Amino acid sequence: MDKKHWRYAFEKTLPIGIVYLMLALGFGIMMQSKGFNWIWALCLSFFVYSGSIQFLAPVILSSSTGIFATVILTFMVNFRLLFYGISQLERYKKIKGWRKLYLVHGLTDETFSLVSIDNLPEGIEREKYSLYVTVLNHMYWTVGSVAGSLVGNLLPFSTEGIDFALTALFFVVVLNQWEATNNHKPALLGMSVGVIFFIIFGPDNFMLPSMFVVIAFLLVENRLKGGNPDYV
Repeated sequence: MDKKHWRYAFEKTLPIGIVYLMLALGFGIMMQSKGFNWIWALCLSFFVYSGSIQFLAPVILSSSTGIFATVILTFMVNFRLLFYGISQLERYKKIKGWRKLYLVHGLTDETFSLVSIDNLPEGIEREKYSLYVTVLNHMYWTVGSVAGSLVGNLLPFSTEGIDFALTALFFVVVLNQWEATNNHKPALLGMSVGVIFFIIFGPDNFMLPSMFVVIAFLLVENRLKGGNPDYV
């Protein structure tokens, strides 16, 4: 076991792990309240592994929502992950086999904020670091989901509003990412386009067109710059 890489990845993921455990606990409680046992929570957390759509999953599964509508809803909710995936193309290009597939599967918002940093300490390999960060974050979420499903009805406190912790966490990791990278142009572009489209389309409809515009712009710029992985 590579203790050095595991230790470093654990130190970096610990704040995320605490929030993931609490959020996933809330998801597990929701699954239990809708009549789904811990196996459902385990499978959704392991194979779907997307906080936003997972919190909608109990409602979707317990309603008469059709497959087509579920696919469209899932695509729209998780569309932002395409943006993250594009930015990791060069970093993951040399990784082969199941590791690459798993890194793609496990690329959440918070994991992206950690694996996309420009500078790693001496002796820390990017492939191992990225893999261990992804595994640990996935484990936090899965363990929390199963625990919530098993003991949700025994908790002596209300978990209402617990999902706001994800917003707070994402704000913090964005600040960390700003400090860890040398290129702030994509972040400034995303904020600017988001604000403009928010004004034009309103709070319910601005996200999708904003993502399309930002992704198109970054892809064109990246192509003009020769596919520099530090740009996106």
